[in-house]
Amino acid sequence: MRLHIEPHTDANLTGLGIYLLAGLDAGRRPDLFQVSDGDKLEMFFKAYGSGVIRDQVERGMAPSRIVAGWAGEVSRFEAERTPYLLY
Repeated sequence: MRLHIEPHTDANLTGLGIYLLAGLDAGRRPDLFQVSDGDKLEMFFKAYGSGVIRDQVERGMAPSRIVAGWAGEVSRFEAERTPYLLY
């Protein structure tokens, strides 16, 4: 599989990662989380911010619903950071 993203394209790369993760894990037994190295999983959870994503993917939650669940937090963050943007 090959994925190409144009450098100046507006993209939600975190959301894209969730879609890819869900697609790779779909129907797979054992699931990706079970066969992944513990250190790599720990790094994934640190990068994501929690282990909640694992539960959501394992329960089969739709990636669109997972990503939509962040909308409020993203809006709040964007509003809080605005005064600090220099350009």
